[in-house]
Amino acid sequence: MPFIVYTGSTHRTVEPALTVDKASRIYMNAALRDLLGIPKGQPFHALIGYDESNGNIGLAVPGEVKDSGKLMVFDRTRYYATAKGFVSKHAIKPGRYVRIPQNWNGWHQFRREDILNP
Repeated sequence: MPFIVYTGSTHRTVEPALTVDKASRIYMNAALRDLLGIPKGQPFHALIGYDESNGNIGLAVPGEVKDSGKLMVFDRTRYYATAKGFVSKHAIKPGRYVRIPQNWNGWHQFRREDILNP
């Protein structure tokens, strides 16, 4: 039986995703920033929503949707947004939320990776 050599790389696919960490911050990965056309080093403002029926997180660019609400600010260096109120209100579990390819009324949808790929 041949050995599988450890390379030190997690070798995840480069798909647009959000990550919710234990500190209730939301991180936007580089693939998602590229998809949304966010220039490197620029902060990003977005609407965040939650779909209680299926546990999806929604992200929308202001002006591209009719909805309004508090804008989450993703900082310009690490692309984290503080979302403690949002995460605790909806009891969102920490983890990686992968983008579902179809948009819903201008909203980008994200589903927890372990639910999307059990």
